[in-house]
Amino acid sequence: PWMPGVVIQPEERTMPPPGRSATPMARRSSGGAPWGRVPEPRPKRSRSAGGPSSLAPLRTASAQNELGPTLSEIVKRDRLNCGVVEQAGFAEPDGAGGWRGFDVDFCRALAAAIDKRVADYDKQRSRNARNGERKSGKGDTEAEAQALDEISRQAERDIAPRFKDFLAARDRLARGNREDLLPAIQSALTDADVLVEMVRFRPFRAAVPGGTRQTASLDAERWDPARYAAYVVRRTGTPAFVDLGDADTIDAVVVEFRRALSLPRGTLARDLGRRLEATVMQPLRAHAAGATQWHVSPDGLLNLVPFGALVNAEGHYLLETLTFNYIASGRDLLRRGATTVRTTAPVVLANPEFDDAPRSASAAGARSILGTRFESLPGTAAEADGIRQLLPDATLLARERATE
Repeated sequence: PWMPGVVIQPEERTMPPPGRSATPMARRSSGGAPWGRVPEPRPKRSRSAGGPSSLAPLRTASAQNELGPTLSEIVKRDRLNCGVVEQAGFAEPDGAGGWRGFDVDFCRALAAAIDKRVADYDKQRSRNARNGERKSGKGDTEAEAQALDEISRQAERDIAPRFKDFLAARDRLARGNREDLLPAIQSALTDADVLVEMVRFRPFRAAVPGGTRQTASLDAERWDPARYAAYVVRRTGTPAFVDLGDADTIDAVVVEFRRALSLPRGTLARDLGRRLEATVMQPLRAHAAGATQWHVSPDGLLNLVPFGALVNAEGHYLLETLTFNYIASGRDLLRRGATTVRTTAPVVLANPEFDDAPRSASAAGARSILGTRFESLPGTAAEADGIRQLLPDATLLARERATE
């Protein structure tokens, strides 16, 4: 008897939101369109005879509150605002001023499921009233969240048969993309390359001593202390998994190593750099023979480690023989060589006059408090000249011009 109006419109972003699921959960909010453009007001849909009388109990503020904030807002608004991302098969114009696709039908099925939920609630409320039972106050948000989840699942079940072939093809494509990812990354590597994907994780044990007791302490016992590990990927062959050891132990060395790097004198930084190299890099070397270009995707505090500053067993810094390229993940290698368009000319800053350049009173105060003086860097001027030969259109800012 009651069907909320459905306003379907494209979202203004050109890409789907991160983590978009196979079956999108319709976005609901307490006011207007939850994301995308706010729809223009339009007349409400007409209802069949008997509709207004069946809805009458819901028109009171207390009854609407009992539904929960989201459902009651939809009832008051008398329409479901459903944002969609324009994408072939999911949501696209139908050529007649409307929309079609999986997401669009999902929105309509969601409205129908809400209609049924409100109707069922209305019937239950009428029965309770006849039996002298009355519920007052605000609806349970947890109960409403569960109801919304059930509504979404019902809408998905309703439209799945009509999109069976489409969903099957989409799933096959997703599996194919995952299966093709490793070969694609390996094809981007040369024999001199190695990809190291690091991860900080906590091992989980399915079975622990103690029988079948269900307690919080037992659940905690299932998780071992955090560890570091790495996947080593070469151009050919199966990636190797390498356990690097206890994460807290490694993190403690990282903290001390970074602190030691700030000290201009002493051998502590070299000693800690050697210790860290033996712990993290040495176990990886057996799987990276011949590799001089290391593509490293660190995790945890290892993100803060300058791997080139580590010291090998021969007492040499790693940067003397290896080149490190820091990436977010191995997928970044697939974008190497992609064409980019430069919109502005490069700017090169070199040999700034730290202490002679004009500065604010606050900066001068900070300088005097620290009691430090920064000397000029004439060597960077020569480096800048070399860079400018490679980039003739670059703007060079040096000495007093090299300021913020």
